[in-house]
Amino acid sequence: MPKMKKLISICFALSAIIICNSQIFNVNDTVIVDNSGKLIFKSFPKFESVNYELKINEFCARNESIIHDEYGEYDDWIEIYNFGDDTIDLNGVYITDDLSNIQKWQFSEEIIILPDSFVLVWADNEPEQGINHIGFKLSGDGEEIGLFTPDSLFIIDSVVFSEQISDISMGRIPDGGIIWNCFENPTPGSSNSSTGMYGITPTPEFSVIGGFYSSNFYITIDVDLDSAQIYYTTDNSTPTTSSIEYSDSILINSTTVIRARAFKEDFIPGYTATETFIFNYDFTLDAISLVTDDNNLWGPSGIYDNPYSGVEKPIHFEYFNSDENQVLKLDCGVKLHAPDYTRDQKSLRLYARSEYGEKEFNYSFFDELNFSTFKRLILRNGGNDGMEDGKTQIRDPLSHIMYKHCNPENGISSYKPVHIFLNGDYWGIYNLRERQDEYYIKSNFGEENIDFLEYDAHSPDGMNAITGNWQNFDSLKNYVIENDLSDSNYYQVVKNWMDIENFVDYQIYEIFIGNQDWLSNNIRFWRPKRTDEKWKWVLWDTEYGLALFYPNYNIGYPDFNFLHMAMTWGGWGSEDYTYLLRNLTDNSEFLEYFNIRFADLLNTELRENGYIVDVIDSLQNILNPDVQFQFNRWGSNTSIWNIRIQEIKDFTNGRPYYIREHIINEYNLNTTTFNLSIDVQPPNSGQIQVNTVRVSDFPWDGEYFTDYITEITAIPNQGFVFEGWEGIASNNQSLLFNTLSDTSFTALFTKNPVDSAIVINEINYNSADFFDTDDWVELKNISGSPVNLSQWIFKDGNDEHIFEIPEGIIVESNSYLVLCNDTVLFKLFYPNITNYVGNLNFGFSGNNEVLRLYDYNNQLVDSVHYFDSIPWTNLADGYGPTLELKNDSLNNDIPGSWRASFVIGGTPGETNSIQAPVQLFINEFMADNDITITDPQGEYDDWIELYNNGEQYVNIGGMFITDDLNEPVEWQIPDNSPDSTIILPGEFLLLWADKDSDDGILHLEIKLSASGEQIGVYKEDGVTVLDSLSFGAQSTDISFGRLPNGGENWIYMSKPTPGESNTASINLSLKVFLEGPFNGSEMNTDLTGLTDFPLSQPYNTEPWNYPGEESVVEIPNQDIVDWVLVELRDAPEPALATESSVRAKRAGFIRNDGSVTDTSGSNNLTFDIYYSDSLYVVLKHRNHLGVMSGSAITGAGSI
Repeated sequence: MPKMKKLISICFALSAIIICNSQIFNVNDTVIVDNSGKLIFKSFPKFESVNYELKINEFCARNESIIHDEYGEYDDWIEIYNFGDDTIDLNGVYITDDLSNIQKWQFSEEIIILPDSFVLVWADNEPEQGINHIGFKLSGDGEEIGLFTPDSLFIIDSVVFSEQISDISMGRIPDGGIIWNCFENPTPGSSNSSTGMYGITPTPEFSVIGGFYSSNFYITIDVDLDSAQIYYTTDNSTPTTSSIEYSDSILINSTTVIRARAFKEDFIPGYTATETFIFNYDFTLDAISLVTDDNNLWGPSGIYDNPYSGVEKPIHFEYFNSDENQVLKLDCGVKLHAPDYTRDQKSLRLYARSEYGEKEFNYSFFDELNFSTFKRLILRNGGNDGMEDGKTQIRDPLSHIMYKHCNPENGISSYKPVHIFLNGDYWGIYNLRERQDEYYIKSNFGEENIDFLEYDAHSPDGMNAITGNWQNFDSLKNYVIENDLSDSNYYQVVKNWMDIENFVDYQIYEIFIGNQDWLSNNIRFWRPKRTDEKWKWVLWDTEYGLALFYPNYNIGYPDFNFLHMAMTWGGWGSEDYTYLLRNLTDNSEFLEYFNIRFADLLNTELRENGYIVDVIDSLQNILNPDVQFQFNRWGSNTSIWNIRIQEIKDFTNGRPYYIREHIINEYNLNTTTFNLSIDVQPPNSGQIQVNTVRVSDFPWDGEYFTDYITEITAIPNQGFVFEGWEGIASNNQSLLFNTLSDTSFTALFTKNPVDSAIVINEINYNSADFFDTDDWVELKNISGSPVNLSQWIFKDGNDEHIFEIPEGIIVESNSYLVLCNDTVLFKLFYPNITNYVGNLNFGFSGNNEVLRLYDYNNQLVDSVHYFDSIPWTNLADGYGPTLELKNDSLNNDIPGSWRASFVIGGTPGETNSIQAPVQLFINEFMADNDITITDPQGEYDDWIELYNNGEQYVNIGGMFITDDLNEPVEWQIPDNSPDSTIILPGEFLLLWADKDSDDGILHLEIKLSASGEQIGVYKEDGVTVLDSLSFGAQSTDISFGRLPNGGENWIYMSKPTPGESNTASINLSLKVFLEGPFNGSEMNTDLTGLTDFPLSQPYNTEPWNYPGEESVVEIPNQDIVDWVLVELRDAPEPALATESSVRAKRAGFIRNDGSVTDTSGSNNLTFDIYYSDSLYVVLKHRNHLGVMSGSAITGAGSI
């Protein structure tokens, strides 16, 4: 059902189900009112109506403050009304928000609605909260609601609605009536007593949108609703009918904010339109205009005059790019962020919420991110480093950029400097940042169910759970403190509990910048709530470092020993916040990694006059053209700003020397270091990995500690292979060495003759619905050397579809790399595969598609032009298999080089599939079907059931089937419908032996003879037999089947199981008491205390003669009374359940509470058997008479 996207402003609608004189007639059309007030009929799914006297009577899709549920949550709600004379139970009724998905949610418990009464249902997607909480939410942007009968055949009632306004409900007038109106005062759970309003006025539209202008112009304002009147303001206030009434065009000749709203009698006033027209500013940075009523900012209720209240106010947001074009506008919420009384240029926090309209800020604010939707944003004034205070406003952004550069997986808040206009006034330069909360983790790391925690000096006990709880982290903390981590066993537990590499980077960077507002504050860490996931740290609020306190405090100088502070100081409070680093450094493995990683970063990302200075310069250059606007507004000047930036450079350039001294002294290392010099020949032929960092600019040198072994690895660039090390008789790419003196190495590379030996090896271009991984392609390195794929380009047939392989991707010899369109889906189906990258952001065609791979010089390396029709296999086109090369030495542009994979979903990142032996069985058949089962045409035809007992799928398309083994090729099953002929492992397929192949692909041109004949199944060659049998005379509606499935034994089955397993799985919940050991409430366990109590079942002698091999090494628990023997007998009534009717036996234990278990002593006995009538349970004990159940077992086998 298409959404009513054009009807955003109007709530009034007529239901598709019209009621007349208590009779229901389905007109199969949705009737709504558009902005002009005209009736529009939309196509509606054809459902048959039924006289089921319920109505969707009222609903609210944006409930912000109307009514909360029993958990205090303001959820969407739906009111259902019983307009009949009888009590109705909703148990079994279906409710949906998608009329194409009738069975989306079913009420599964009793919900009684009395006549002329109402029930309220919470549409919160939290059914675990109660029986009236359903498994979906309503969309405030507009969708559908439908009620359907328990058999899902009949529609009870439905409504289609357009965009909704917060805290405005839609309801019928009168209750159960045909008119839908909007209610400013909703009545959830009770009668719609008022007439409501006809609708909501549309948002006015301006002839010119907000932006930057240099000359005068006129604007007009219009609204698409007859007889509606527009009122507007130029003082930032929300228009009312007391504002200026719009009548003619408006002259704009200076910076102006205009806000307009439409009004009409019996309509609820809709959204306010806001546009900001800015004159005489020429920026290079992006800009934001924020507009709200002045009293929302200042005065008794304003956020500026109540900085610590946490109050949120509505505000209008407009975003202008550096070309001064408006690219986004929406209404949102605003709060002060990190408020204080000392600064006028306060930081702000922005919230996108449905109550304001849009749920997200939808724009690519940050170029480095691969997503463009945000729930919350921060406009930061630089905090303690703000330009208003005469500082730089780049310290915190610099830290985040550097921390990310140390490792792209490290968590930061992205940054962009922007100009702000507040209610039309220029408000200075702000740092636009990501807000770190649960939405940030979801967007950046793809995780939702998380613990996200913070040591926050302003929170109770200094601990803030942003989301989740402290339970797991407190356990980690206690474990670290209470155990000696110098023991490798204890340390291994911690390694499995927290991301050591991430934690080390986090500690190193905070120590490097000397962040004083840390240790007990601004420490943030998170983990997915899964047992195999680790804690990770994200950077937050770091401007108290990088010489902020220079020259007034020692901590602002590069020689300040912040390492010792991080090992000993408890932070601002009395608690000890250094326990993690301090205890971890007791372990030699951790300490070695910590010091080596620190040395690596001091020699690369953090080295003096290195990359960090380049970043400082770039941030200064970005701000420099516009910074004078900030100074004109809030004071200071460019000269002071440049001096403060130079102080940061001086600090970072001085830190490496002193930090090395601090490390040596703190951990008692050798006082000497050595200088490592490395180079490559010829130039630009390769890179060298030094411990944890990769060096690509040569010649290069770094200073290292002599206490540790250093490892270097030569890595060829594209087009080269490693040849050796200059002056060293070794061809190993990796060298490990320990030295007390300066040393140098040169890696030698040569041109790679097999650089093109990267082939497209496997393609998944159309996943099956039941195994939807989205599209992916696998590359294989078939050469004898690693190949660097950095900056290689992958395309499909569309030159606009380009994916650049990320930097640092190297594929080893005979190894693989998978390029995925959706890495989240891919990881879901292949959790153990790690050699993948993505997202491609484009999919592949199922037919006539070209996939192309280009190297770093844009030279074509490999391509495949495939189809989904002969001579190419079609099995890869949505049926489950992938398209894979038969052999990587074959020409992969020839159809005959490819085949469908032998396994569903293929083998991404691994060796291509190998065919396992086909284990296809004729599992059951019926040669005289009178009333057992009909085919899709309603005919009672003979049938044959095939069973796949193998580990791989079997496609019977192209195979032969016969009822005469002398004619093996009597009928060939068509191979053009894999969706019908593929049998998954462990599954069944039913074929109709009716000599009527025109009825469908599963109908055979053979017919079985009830007097007896043969059945045979042959491979595509018509010679290789897969299974066959000869059978005698058959009885009407009695099938002949294998027991168990695929087994050697055949039985006649009075309960045929076409298309299903020939055995029933019985989980027997049995409770019996033995008279001898029974003491009135339970049985004693004296017998198991005897030394000669048998550890194997004792019923293998007369009179039982049970041959089972059940045994235990020891009695599983102290509740065991003795062994018992359980039989299942198949008979129509208890009197006929004799020894001859026994279908299965099993020995197990009886416990003192009477429960009977298998040899585990805790689990029920289970049986996989076939039975034709009813099953009765017989229990035998070696010292008691046997007992049989008086009634047949039910369900899963309860007695």
